[in-house]
Amino acid sequence: MALTGQQVELGIARFLEAYPAARREVDDLDEALATSIGMELTDLRQQHALELMDKTAKGRGVSTMVFMLEFALDTQEERSRFLEKLEEAHRRAVGL
Repeated sequence: MALTGQQVELGIARFLEAYPAARREVDDLDEALATSIGMELTDLRQQHALELMDKTAKGRGVSTMVFMLEFALDTQEERSRFLEKLEEAHRRAVGL
């Protein structure tokens, strides 16, 4: 069970809207830096945004996945349904 690429992108965009300091940090990454480490700028920015999201989630004492769901899915019902499916997939994976 995973979020789609579109849901992840939406989650990142909403996270950056909600956390202006993170938005500035991501926007400050430039093409020269991306080129120097062999990455596309969009990929570097997405990776850094995900790292900031992970750090923020941990600082709040929640899992990164649950934190991402708050931004990637529109309603609490969607988030609950997603988590139920994820839990079911984990149970099947371990044979329960």
